[in-house]
Amino acid sequence: MRIALRATGNLPLARFSFGLVVLLNFGLLLLTAGCFRPESPADVTIINGNEPESLDPQIVTGVSEMRLTKALFDGLIRLDPHDAKPVPALAERWEISPDGKTYTFHIRTNAVWSTGEPITSADVLWSWFRVLNKETAGDYAGQLYCIKNAEDWYNGKLTDQSSVGITALDARTLRVELNSPLAFFLELCSFPTLAVLPRQTIEKYGDRWLHAQPLPTSGAFTLGAWRVNDKVRLLRNPLYWDVTNTASAIIDVLPVGSPNTALNLYETGAADVVWDKDLVPAELMDVLVKRTDFHSFTYLGTYFYRFNVTKPPFNDARVRRAFALATDKPRLIHKLTRGAEVPARNFVPVGVANYTPPEGLGYDPVAAR
Repeated sequence: MRIALRATGNLPLARFSFGLVVLLNFGLLLLTAGCFRPESPADVTIINGNEPESLDPQIVTGVSEMRLTKALFDGLIRLDPHDAKPVPALAERWEISPDGKTYTFHIRTNAVWSTGEPITSADVLWSWFRVLNKETAGDYAGQLYCIKNAEDWYNGKLTDQSSVGITALDARTLRVELNSPLAFFLELCSFPTLAVLPRQTIEKYGDRWLHAQPLPTSGAFTLGAWRVNDKVRLLRNPLYWDVTNTASAIIDVLPVGSPNTALNLYETGAADVVWDKDLVPAELMDVLVKRTDFHSFTYLGTYFYRFNVTKPPFNDARVRRAFALATDKPRLIHKLTRGAEVPARNFVPVGVANYTPPEGLGYDPVAAR
């Protein structure tokens, strides 16, 4: 600006240049504005905890991440939302051998990827062997060790893939042989680790396969967007085998780790659901629990404290037992957590398939002493 004011013969040129810059910037602004379209509002906006580390169902370990992966990628089985019993997903039916060790799954004929290609038993076979590949680095690879020779294959003791008890009999039939009968194997087939993933996309893009456009998904939704520290947008998959029962067209999932922020977003209408108790301010729990829009429900999980049992005094089983007996869990719930939780007297929660946990230890300070 100082040069333009002090110039003598170049003042008109300076004014012209300045005007040209203004016009160019204005034109670019109009052009840019025309390139951005307002985003459609979501049918449902959900507070889902911290930013997901990944959307790869075979490597995630967090509940908030698994919610997203289950929306994107189906397995052979899913759990009924009312009673958590195994019901058909990509597999429309199955047979179990009399000895309980062999499962034969029949993939439904209308199961296709969101990009239109059919989902076959070869896709399931490849997906499960990806879990059993150490390079995948999945923390839950052990969930497949119940399958014949799967653990030895994972550890490199076997090199013949056909010796592992996973076989594609034809394009729509998969046979799985177990080491021994397993009461919860069908429930296990609904876990994200055993989801069916797009082989061609993963082999083409490697670790960046989730950035593929379009991203083939096998679940009820496709990935509309994943904007870090903003949101994950899920779009209804029109080719999903059960699309008639997919009620929402657009779901936004927000990464929020602060209970106060989560509650503020809900109270202002920026979010419709706060899923987790950990995202509700504990100091307000006794007030919020009385509201009509507060809903509590049973949760297939156990909250517990972990101690180092290799050092005194907790290396003594008697001390650990005494500590358990001296812990007044109902009082902790009433005074501290205040979320109407159920005191846990055993490690495995009620609701695990075909299992009834023992009674466990209650509150008994006299016995603890």
